[in-house]
Amino acid sequence: MSTRCGPLLAWLAIQIAALCLGAARVPLSARTGTGPQHLAFAEMVIVQLTVATTLFPVLMREGVGIFVAITSLPFLQLAALLTATPMESLAGISVGILLWICGLRAWSSAIRSRQNRLIVIAVLNCFVIGGPILSYLIREFSDSPEQTAWTLPAVCNPLASMLKQTPNTSFSAFSLSAPLALLGSGGLAMVVRKSKFSRAKLSTSFPEGAR
Repeated sequence: MSTRCGPLLAWLAIQIAALCLGAARVPLSARTGTGPQHLAFAEMVIVQLTVATTLFPVLMREGVGIFVAITSLPFLQLAALLTATPMESLAGISVGILLWICGLRAWSSAIRSRQNRLIVIAVLNCFVIGGPILSYLIREFSDSPEQTAWTLPAVCNPLASMLKQTPNTSFSAFSLSAPLALLGSGGLAMVVRKSKFSRAKLSTSFPEGAR
C-alpha cells in the first residue's frame, strides 16, 4: 500500500507547492512583472509535464497512474482560476495533459527494465525540457525573434505548444500532436511487447521432444 501512496502523495505535494507559489505571487524570474500570479497556470502545466515525464516509472505503476491523471485536473482548474484562463484553453490543455499521462502509462507498461526506462526518460525530456530551451535560444539570438519564437514543430516541443495557447488565444488541436504521438507510440510498444511475450510463452509451452 505504501508503494502506491508514496508516489501519489509526492505528486500531490509538488502540485500544491507549485499552486502556492502562483497564489502567493512569488516572482520566479526578473520578467514576471508586478503580478506574477498570471503565470500560475503556465507554472502548473510545466510542473505537471516535467514531473510526470521525469518520474513516470514510479508514478505510472499499476493502481497509481489513474490517480495521477485524475488528480492533475483539479490543480489545473485552480491554477486557471488564478489566471482567468479561458475555458476553451483550459479544456484543451487538460486533454493534452491527460493524453500525455496516458502515453507515459503505456510506455511504463511496455518497458520493464530499469535501463530502458532511463533511456525513455532521457529521450522524452529532450522534448519536454530541451524543446523550450532550444526555442528560447532561437528567440534570444535570432535576428527576428518575433517570427522565430516557436519555430520548432509542436510534436517536438509539447510544453511550448501548449503554453502558446494561453491565456488569450483559442486552443488549437494541433498542439495535441505530441501527446497523441506519445500515446500512439506507447500503445504500439505495448502491442510489440505483448506479441513477443506470447511467442516466447508459446515456444516454451511444449517440450523439445514433443515437437
